[in-house]
Amino acid sequence: MLEDYLNNARAVLKAAGFSNYHNYRPYEDFDRWLNNDQAVVITLNGDDGTFYALYRASKVPGGELETSPNPVQSGTLQSLNAEKIAEMVRGFDTALVFPFKPSSAPETAPPKPQRLDLKKGARYRVSKEGSRLGRWEPHPSGGMIMKRVELPVGAEITFLGQNQGPGSDPGYVQTFSHGEETGDFWPTTVMGLGIEVGWLEAI
Repeated sequence: MLEDYLNNARAVLKAAGFSNYHNYRPYEDFDRWLNNDQAVVITLNGDDGTFYALYRASKVPGGELETSPNPVQSGTLQSLNAEKIAEMVRGFDTALVFPFKPSSAPETAPPKPQRLDLKKGARYRVSKEGSRLGRWEPHPSGGMIMKRVELPVGAEITFLGQNQGPGSDPGYVQTFSHGEETGDFWPTTVMGLGIEVGWLEAI
């Protein structure tokens, strides 16, 4: 059923003039350029059946592009229809990319996520619900399928190492073992740069 929702969302986006520029599952990115300096970006999440939309723009023509700090809209894949997409395109607003900040308030950079300093061969205990290991395996009918191992809070896993992930924009993956199972830990920080502090604790 989820694959049906994904296929429908892909078709609706392409019919609305969006192009797929990053299709490494579970996230698939589509964009539609309104001109050389503005674009609507919609990401499909094949893991939990949701989407979120961002706006991208430059302050000056031809300048460096920036992306809105928060999604301008999000929801389930089945709610992503032609009307909703048209509404997001019509409602493009650069104020959502460059939010107004009072001049009296000092401008401070958002705190960077703190990443765990992992040591190969060391054991770690899962601290949060929603943790899992995943690995790609061949599917009998062709292609690849993601095998997932859910990790309960308190589960103990061993760090096997870090490797560059697949895809056109791969980032890095951190591989662990849990009993007889192995896989890449999720969730990681943005772009797969590491695991954020709070998900695991050293044993």
